[in-house]
Amino acid sequence: MAERDEDSQPTSVADDGAGRTTSALDRVLGVEADELDEHGIAKRFGISWEPPMPLMVAVGSYVGATFGVAIIYSIVVTSLQLTQGPSGAGGVIGQVTGQLATGQSPEVTVGTIDLTLAMRALLQFFLWAPLAIPAIVVARRKGAGVKADLGLELRARDVGVGAVIGVACQLLVPLLYVALRPFIGTPDVSAEARELTDQATDVVGIGLLLIITVVFAPLVEEIYYRGLVLRAAERSYGATIALLGSSLFFAVTHFQVLQFPALLLFGIVLGAIALRTGRIGIPITAHIAFNLTAVVLLLAFPDSPF
Repeated sequence: MAERDEDSQPTSVADDGAGRTTSALDRVLGVEADELDEHGIAKRFGISWEPPMPLMVAVGSYVGATFGVAIIYSIVVTSLQLTQGPSGAGGVIGQVTGQLATGQSPEVTVGTIDLTLAMRALLQFFLWAPLAIPAIVVARRKGAGVKADLGLELRARDVGVGAVIGVACQLLVPLLYVALRPFIGTPDVSAEARELTDQATDVVGIGLLLIITVVFAPLVEEIYYRGLVLRAAERSYGATIALLGSSLFFAVTHFQVLQFPALLLFGIVLGAIALRTGRIGIPITAHIAFNLTAVVLLLAFPDSPF
């Protein structure tokens, strides 16, 4: 395994006048710089970031993000005077949580307004923020920074290498399902993804689709799955278990049964690259290319089963 890049300098943003540096978060919490050790906020509140705490943070942030989106969605829907679907905010929370937990787009009819694509674009922010921000905060508070702790570094060559890997993986997906045909038949693997592309009927719709699938999803998911989850699992259980476990978690938490085999293998490819290089630059660009290829193919060939 290649030697990982290290960025061992703690990140600080202000000097308190006495030669001590504090971050914005330190100042909000009233924590002096000299009260913090290499574990940062963790020690201040009696929390250890030794394993399995990083994994607990990873799982907790995912669960919190899901319920947070459901609650925010329910507030928006009820404020628009829900006329169809579950009655009251509690019913909306239950419906939307169920939809999110099974990988569906949040969809509740408010009069004659279809909120699915636009609301998904808005709500993705509230889903992604709890996934990416805790990972970044943990990396900063440990003092090594996002480069050393999450492998968040992009080099010029990552763009080309990642693009080739991402496009190749997407184009190989049909071959995977041809091999699985004796076991699963010929299902419409792209049905759920097509629900989104079918709504992208104008420039605004296509723009929202690209923002969701090509810009933010690859960046946030790679920071979370390969940056936080994979590295936390590697510290606790070693590279092999971390690779398989994080890839399985990546596939399962998409809650798309038909796409599970492809997501699992793609997760393994991205995880192996992250472990080999010690960075998530190539996984990010590969993920972007993978999703972009899928969007282009679905828009160009909307009736394709793949």
